[in-house]
Amino acid sequence: MDEGVLQDQATSDFAKCKEDLAKAEARKKELKEKMVSLLQEKNDLQLQVASESEGLADAEERCEGLIKSKIQLEAKLKETSERLEDEEEMNSELTAKKRKLEDECSELKKDIDDLELTLAKVEKEKHATENKVKNLTEEMTSQDETIGKLTKEKKALQEAHQQTCRQRTKSTL
Repeated sequence: MDEGVLQDQATSDFAKCKEDLAKAEARKKELKEKMVSLLQEKNDLQLQVASESEGLADAEERCEGLIKSKIQLEAKLKETSERLEDEEEMNSELTAKKRKLEDECSELKKDIDDLELTLAKVEKEKHATENKVKNLTEEMTSQDETIGKLTKEKKALQEAHQQTCRQRTKSTL
C-alpha cells in the first residue's frame, strides 16, 4: 500500500505540478505580454515626455521672451508716461501763458478802442476849433475892413471938421 499510495500521491503530485506548471507558464505568458505592453507604454511615455520636454523648453523660451518683452514694454510705458507728464506740464504752462497773453491782448484792444474814441473826439474838437478859428479869422477880416472904412470915414470927417472949423474961423474974423 505504500507503493500504491505513493504512486497515487506521486501521480497526484505530478498532476498538481503539471497543473501548477501550466498555471505558471500561463502566468509567465501573461506577464510577458503585460511586460511587452508596459515596455510599449514606457516607450510611448518616454516619447511623450521627450516631446513635452521640447514643448516645455519652447514654452519656457517663449515665456522668457515674453518676460523680456514685458520688461521692455514697461520701460517704454514708463518713459512714455514721463514724457506725457512733461508734455501735459508744458501744455498747462502754455495754456496759462496763452490766457495771460489773451488777457493782455484784451487790455490792449480796450486801450486801442479808448484811444480811437479819444482820437475821434480830439479830431471832432480839432474840426470844431478849426471852424471856430476860420469864423473868427473871417470875422476879424470883416472887422478889419470895417475898421479901415471907419478910419477912412473918421479921417474924412476930421478933415471935413477941420475945414469947417477953418471956414468958421475965417468967417468969424
